[in-house]
Amino acid sequence: MWLIISGRLRTFTKRKPGSRSRKGRRAKSNNDSGNITFKEVDVGRGQSVGEVAMFAASRQKGDKVPTHAGSCIAIRDTELVRLSHFSFMQLCDLHPRSILEITASLARRLQEDSMLVTSRNYSTICVVPAGGQPNVDMVSGFANNLARALEMEGHDTQLMSSDKLEEYLGVGCGGIKLADFFFREQVSQWLIDQEEIYRFQVMLADPTDTEWTKLCIRHADCILVVANASDSSNMSAVESKLLFINRNENTSNNCDHIDNRSTNTTIYTRQRSRKELVLLHRGDPVSIARPSNTRRWFVQRPSIREHHHVRWRVEDDFRRVARCLAGQAVGLVLGGGGSRGLAHLGVIQEMERENIPIDYIGGKTITIKL
Repeated sequence: MWLIISGRLRTFTKRKPGSRSRKGRRAKSNNDSGNITFKEVDVGRGQSVGEVAMFAASRQKGDKVPTHAGSCIAIRDTELVRLSHFSFMQLCDLHPRSILEITASLARRLQEDSMLVTSRNYSTICVVPAGGQPNVDMVSGFANNLARALEMEGHDTQLMSSDKLEEYLGVGCGGIKLADFFFREQVSQWLIDQEEIYRFQVMLADPTDTEWTKLCIRHADCILVVANASDSSNMSAVESKLLFINRNENTSNNCDHIDNRSTNTTIYTRQRSRKELVLLHRGDPVSIARPSNTRRWFVQRPSIREHHHVRWRVEDDFRRVARCLAGQAVGLVLGGGGSRGLAHLGVIQEMERENIPIDYIGGKTITIKL
């Protein structure tokens, strides 16, 4: 069993073609090896992997030791502690209550697995300028507003940039000194220590591929690609060099981390951390037109998992992004029912009177028109 001290792992469960999951769904093959990636789950700081094999292991001689059902990779710089079966038994003898924490963590993950959801236990969020001509001041303002929104949602948050790093550690620490491997590792450990103090770290990357930008991406649980919605959808220098791979590039020579998720298309990415797109809209919030043609931003960024439209002067929009990142988003699903669907309007009005935010909304039949 492995305990995650800092960082993030992604676990993969593989099944052979034709096998069924515990929900009775038949797996389909999507590669030549005969195995498929059936489900992937992210595991963060304070969690563990390999508990099932640990609990299933028998101490009787001659019994076959169970193997792990899946595999995992580190999607960012990660520090692990290996706990052998013998050490685990010693731990249980000395601290019996520790087994409750481990089983509780396992139970939560199994429950999420059965509900087909994944918790977002992020610690570090990297903000990367995007677009053909990144507006650095606008992206910097977004990072500040996001950190403030996370604070308003009740989370201790630290905003970190190359300039702020120099305020903490001295002149040059956010720039040229990071080129030294040993100094960079010391700064990396200092950032990990900050994760123990703050619930969230919002790390603002530089507009170019500096050593600080590379360090931010290496430490990110989630990468926010932030751009002005009216800007060109072309990739910025940081995106093309550190995050995404152009389809015309020779991927075998340029990247070791490529996500293959489909037989027809390949998702090209240089980093496995979850990526989300944030499009900022400036102007009067009342007169801003409804967003359109968002798909153009995904042409060169196919590994983006989610996107957010944020009006620059609307605090609630920043708080909505903060709730989504913190795993506290509020979703509303409206059922059908013909004319009875009009009653949903009253439900929405009552939620507004009670100041209950609606971050996601879905429905069917009459509620789609509403």
